[in-house]
Amino acid sequence: ASLTTNEINITTSIFIAIIAHKLPAALSVGVFCLHEHRDMRKALRDLVFFSIATPITLLITYFILGDLQSNLVGTIMLFAAGTFLYVATVDVLPDVHNTETGRSTIIHVSVGAALMVALILGLGANELLEHTH
Repeated sequence: ASLTTNEINITTSIFIAIIAHKLPAALSVGVFCLHEHRDMRKALRDLVFFSIATPITLLITYFILGDLQSNLVGTIMLFAAGTFLYVATVDVLPDVHNTETGRSTIIHVSVGAALMVALILGLGANELLEHTH
């Protein structure tokens, strides 16, 4: 969706966010699949499918959304971001309310949020997030 805006700053930011998410997710999926299957070939097969899903979906989405107006693309990006935040929050809430893991979960979430704020500020300082026409 960010490609359709023709704004390199937005596209770069989204690309960095996708890569920052996919690397640890791929590691997690790989370890989980290896543990689940106990067979390296099956685990690698699952990891390959997981790895190619994003580029294929990005291309399909680019061609589907390529002709949309930028304000509609912005609305779609907001919806996607809100969905991501909802899923992340719902996933973390049970651990936050657990008496044994609640404190450490809040610390981990806070550190993660602080790192994202630092990343955003760093990108802003390097003018990667500057809105230009």
